[in-house]
Amino acid sequence: MAVVLGVDGCAGSWAVAVGADRPDARAPELHLVGTPEDVLALARAAGASVVCLDLPLGLAPSGPRAADVLARARLRGPGGSASRVFGTPPRPLVEAAEQLDHAGVVALAEPGARPSAQAYALLAHVRAWDRTARALAAAGDGPRLVEAHPEVSLAAAAGRVLARKRSARGVGERLAVLGGVLGCGTDALVAALAQAPPGVAPDDDLDAAALVWTARRVAAGTAETLPADPPRDDAGLLMAIHV
Repeated sequence: MAVVLGVDGCAGSWAVAVGADRPDARAPELHLVGTPEDVLALARAAGASVVCLDLPLGLAPSGPRAADVLARARLRGPGGSASRVFGTPPRPLVEAAEQLDHAGVVALAEPGARPSAQAYALLAHVRAWDRTARALAAAGDGPRLVEAHPEVSLAAAAGRVLARKRSARGVGERLAVLGGVLGCGTDALVAALAQAPPGVAPDDDLDAAALVWTARRVAAGTAETLPADPPRDDAGLLMAIHV
């Protein structure tokens, strides 16, 4: 049985769920690591075939990405919230943000691509993973690194959009859905959360676990992509959210 990873950002670090590539009675193991390089080191040590990341990997030269537009559409409707998907700033803004503050980035951005303060704070992580992904692609070995979004994955797994992840109802729904689709059951998932590293919110660990489900689908060749025929950016990285 092979291994896959789900990765979610949390307060400047990365919550990582390490799970089997098919339904398993064991809950994913939960880890906390500091950098993209640490994530890949953990993936290599575990022999992971796929790393599923909750962060944009392919960056458009301008305008919004089709992947983000389609992901927002998946989360609309009763109980939904398209705002759970941040728009990905184009590559020139991501690179400019290394030298500019939020106001400077907003001043450079096109009206429809001006990042919120929360999205701006993520740009350093987007840059770091962009460089890591390009280096991984150039090396031609190691695990397959793909982009996903926990809310979109959970909606696909459940057949509906779940309640907000930090609400009591949202946590309960996530435990029930993930316990089922991962094959471990809710009790094992609760026990895994009880043993999770300190400093990680439960919703971040559950997001990482949700991406184990998506990573399994990628490994099996059954995942869909948003869009269905995704383009690549100027660095050759796929601009697609995997589900």
